[in-house]
Amino acid sequence: MRGFMSWWCVGLVACNGDPKPVDTTGDDDDTEECQEDSDCIPLVEICEEGSCERGDRDDEFEDATLLFLGEDRAEAGVLATRNDVDSYVYESLGDEWVSIRTVVDADAIDAGLDTVLVLHQANGAVHAEIDDFPVWPFRVTGFDSVLYAYLPTAGSWYITVQDASSYYEDRDPAFGEAFEYDVLVREAFGTQETDAVDNPSGTLDLPDGDTILTLGVVIDEPGDVDHVTIITPGEELLEVWSAVGIPGSDAIPLVSLYAGDELLGTKTGMGEEGYLSWFESTAGTYRLEAADASGTGGPGTWFPMFVRTYQPGDVHPFFSDNTYELELEPNDTGDGITLTADPVETTGGGSYEAFRLQGRVDAAGDVDPYRVGVTPGDLLSVRCWTDRFGSEALLRVTLSDGGTVLESSEVPDDDDFFLADVPAPTTGEATLTIEGVGPTFGAADWYRCALFAE
Repeated sequence: MRGFMSWWCVGLVACNGDPKPVDTTGDDDDTEECQEDSDCIPLVEICEEGSCERGDRDDEFEDATLLFLGEDRAEAGVLATRNDVDSYVYESLGDEWVSIRTVVDADAIDAGLDTVLVLHQANGAVHAEIDDFPVWPFRVTGFDSVLYAYLPTAGSWYITVQDASSYYEDRDPAFGEAFEYDVLVREAFGTQETDAVDNPSGTLDLPDGDTILTLGVVIDEPGDVDHVTIITPGEELLEVWSAVGIPGSDAIPLVSLYAGDELLGTKTGMGEEGYLSWFESTAGTYRLEAADASGTGGPGTWFPMFVRTYQPGDVHPFFSDNTYELELEPNDTGDGITLTADPVETTGGGSYEAFRLQGRVDAAGDVDPYRVGVTPGDLLSVRCWTDRFGSEALLRVTLSDGGTVLESSEVPDDDDFFLADVPAPTTGEATLTIEGVGPTFGAADWYRCALFAE
């Protein structure tokens, strides 16, 4: 199967961009005489009936430009015309992980170019696609779009490059001579067989919080589990993603994180549905188990994994840079810790207070109380995050005024709100109680919650 090698590091930058201008020069303004394409502007014009006209020769797969493996074999392209799609073909030996990338310089970025990569099977079916980088909101320094994919079979694999403005139907197409890019295919790496709990496929050694490491997983047989060692550098938090936009895979990613034999969390369907996170990371060695949630396997059951660490105060794509106060055990009796209010101003001119907390269900029936100071007349809402980020905790969330229960719930809505718009007690103080009601407890049964008062 695939050989394993350590993956290289990539820097991270925020994915922000300005609105793209629309090229207004038209598709056929040039009337220069020509006898062949080389008499016209390369990659921008072609010679048609003796005149140079806007366009290229690679719109169809049968005219695709050949790509070879390696950064030094990159090919240049220009999205010079409205709704232009450039086609490339890569001849694979099969059973291969690749990374397909576009390189865009500062002038193209200023012009508004935003490439989208689509990988097609020989019959034209979409195998994988990407706009930017799979780990939102980060991107790889020096590249625009980066796509990781497993090519199970030998033969022709077609790659198309187009601008996001023509890829997404609700946008106005943007294009022009400045929309220049390079496209390349380079080797990527994945797990190898045979592996086991005591014999992992390999090691991902994370040097710092500014690095994402990537590894491909192929579930070769039904029920197969791949094992990977992760080494973290310090008191940093740990996070694992998978990718979206891989219709050529049948996999439903199932990833579990262990410290020795202790389960720290498990996540199914990573990508748009969430991450596998561990918010109590320390320097040391961890183990990832990767499998398919449906129990299937074979060459069509594959997915890439992206692993990183980050400092507790770093900006998180979901939790921002907010601080979540840790519970103090033992706290099953009494009022627990008093949470600190964080005033928040909304973009619409409104305001509210947020009380943020983090704990775990340490034992069967564990009860964790928290005190909050509130303003009579405010409405209180409680949101808790568990399975979205890999926790196995099942919770009961209760708001009380002294010994009087105001409202309680074990069922969150689609946005993870357990309670919404509960009138604040007139006493000016409320007790928030988080209670474990599931069959499991321990390190994997952690939670993050926030009480909002407005």
